[in-house]
Amino acid sequence: MHTLSNQLKDVIAQHLKNASAHDVLTIASALCGETQPRPQVFARNLVPQLEIVDDDIAIEHVTGLTWLRAFVPGGRRNWRDSMAAASKIDVRGWKWRAPTARELLTLPDYEKEQPAINTIVFPGTGSDFVWSSTTRGDCAFGVDFYNGNAYWDHLNNDGFLRAVRVGQP
Repeated sequence: MHTLSNQLKDVIAQHLKNASAHDVLTIASALCGETQPRPQVFARNLVPQLEIVDDDIAIEHVTGLTWLRAFVPGGRRNWRDSMAAASKIDVRGWKWRAPTARELLTLPDYEKEQPAINTIVFPGTGSDFVWSSTTRGDCAFGVDFYNGNAYWDHLNNDGFLRAVRVGQP
């Protein structure tokens, strides 16, 4: 069985070397048990579809999320303090919160770095670590917008926070 597994890996690796983006998506879809690839999912993750509404907010049209354009006021802070600050935001009288890991991962623009985000939509954004609300043990998930890398960081470390809400104005 081990030899068959290695042979399968070699065959897939050979196909991936020369594969187009659509072919990679087709292979991944087949490995996940899907009969047809979903190109809109692949395309969506390449560049966020953001629109500036005004000085305070922007909309990500694929997900329907509304984002505050500035970081949550107060600068860098640990995860617990960041979550508390997110719950106190009062912009337009709407309820804001910290993004989940999946929501936060819609923001990196992997065609950019230092920072890997659209700085026209999110002015003043540096190459900084940004928290999500997603936790595992003593760690929380976040994105380093230096290059868009995502990883788990200890809850006591410092990071910035972006606030989000579901729905559009």
